[in-house]
Parts: sequence; structure tokens; C-alpha cells
Amino acid sequence: MKRLRQAGFVHERPGGQWIYYSLNMENPLLDLLMPTFPEVAEDEERVMRAEGK
Repeated sequence: MKRLRQAGFVHERPGGQWIYYSLNMENPLLDLLMPTFPEVAEDEERVMRAEGK
């Protein structure tokens, strides 16, 4: 995770004893990488429900 953060691919946010990571969607290289990741229908459904769609 340290390397991903240093490269600007992720943000980190401390939360007590935990550190939360999220993708840095402003990184232009993610536009190239995201299409190479497989889509998981279950994950997409979960996101849609969380967003209320």
C-alpha cells in the first residue's frame, strides 16, 4: 500500500487504529488500468444498492 500511495494511486485516511484506503480517481493512469480489471457483477450490484439506484 505504501508504494501505491507514493505513486498517487490511493489516498489514505486514518480512522483510530485503522487506516482506510481509497482509489485516487484523479490519477490519469487509472483511466488506462481500470479497463484491465475484471468486472464482478456482485460488486456492481452492491455499489448500486449503496448509491440508492
